[in-house]
Amino acid sequence: MRAIEPDMVLGKEAVDDDGLHLGEIVDVGLYTHSRVKFLIVQAKDRRVPVRRVGVEDIHDVDADVVRLHVG
Repeated sequence: MRAIEPDMVLGKEAVDDDGLHLGEIVDVGLYTHSRVKFLIVQAKDRRVPVRRVGVEDIHDVDADVVRLHVG
C-alpha cells in the first residue's frame, strides 16, 4: 500500500464503494508527519456525525474524493 499524505485527503469528500456521500475528511491521525494512519470523517446530516476510518479502508484517492470501504 502506498503512503497517503495528509494533504492528499484533508478537506475532500469521502464516498463509499457505491458512491454514497459519507462526509468531509476533517482531520487525520498520523504514523509520521507525512503518513496517514486514520481519517476523521464528519457528516453533518447523519445521526452519528463523526466517524474514524483506518487507512486500510481507503480504496482510492483522486482530485475530488476519497473512496472508502465501509463495512
